Amino acid sequence: MTVTPSPTTPPDQIPEALRGLPFVVGEPGQGQVVGLVGSSVRLSVPTTSTVLAASSRYVVTAKLGKVPAEDVTVYDLQGDTASALTYAIGRPVSSAAIAGDVVLLAGPAPSGVDGGVTALDLRTRTTMQLVKPGGAVSRQNVRAVLLSSSGQTAVSASCTSDGSGCTADVIDVKALKAVRTVDLAGSPSAATDEIVLVRPDGSTISGVDLLTGKPRWSHCCEEYDWSYAIPNGFIVAKGSYPFRLLLVDAMSGVVTTKLERATQDHWTLWPSLSTSSAAIFSPNGLLAETAADSGRIVGDLLDLDTGQVTEHALDIGARP
Repeated sequence: MTVTPSPTTPPDQIPEALRGLPFVVGEPGQGQVVGLVGSSVRLSVPTTSTVLAASSRYVVTAKLGKVPAEDVTVYDLQGDTASALTYAIGRPVSSAAIAGDVVLLAGPAPSGVDGGVTALDLRTRTTMQLVKPGGAVSRQNVRAVLLSSSGQTAVSASCTSDGSGCTADVIDVKALKAVRTVDLAGSPSAATDEIVLVRPDGSTISGVDLLTGKPRWSHCCEEYDWSYAIPNGFIVAKGSYPFRLLLVDAMSGVVTTKLERATQDHWTLWPSLSTSSAAIFSPNGLLAETAADSGRIVGDLLDLDTGQVTEHALDIGARP
């Protein structure tokens, strides 16, 4: 069943699950804008900075440059105006994840030394090194931070530039402690508290156990692009052609097709605006690019429980 509401979604008709979700419009260096669904909040980021992470309350940015910045600016979106504070981290930062009032920060290793992971507590305005700077690594290595669907676990993997080999630190976010290290055969793209999704090669997707580092299952000839995990232990993913939205049991790898469309359009799943009950997708490509070109965010909604699709469930202005 398909429902088509009015061209512009009134704030009171935006699905409750989507309200307050953050979105980022535009490319780094071109004046990015961060907004919240169902709100008039729009934060214009200077062209000299890039957005590393955004939540319903905070936006984390870093300066652009040939060498990654060693400090970050955090905007607090609560209140009438967005306040901003800059924090010195002391190590290159190019990746961030926000868990409540804590920001996990990581970056590349331009000096040939693994920079580790730093936690920034926004309540106390203090930092803590969770993964200490380590031994020598390739100058092409990149370290990023990925938050699990529950927000209780983070996976920070130091990977080669082609993503073919990674060493991942598993972090207990509540305790602010790294609990184990596992080797991964590819870059992580989505995680529950038990399983992380990786791509060992160009045609294989694997669900890897975060306790043992061993694959629980593998699927051949799938993309699983723009995937995201949800708290009930499933991963929502975009499948290969034809356009399909899939629900993958993270523990078993069992796949349920929730939507399929035979089309040549650039249908894309938008994880940042999707939830455990609703997946937002669009025929117009990536969210940041589409909204930057049109000035609007227009997406269809798939109810993951019922399979019902609502066209243009989300149609809002992207810029101030």
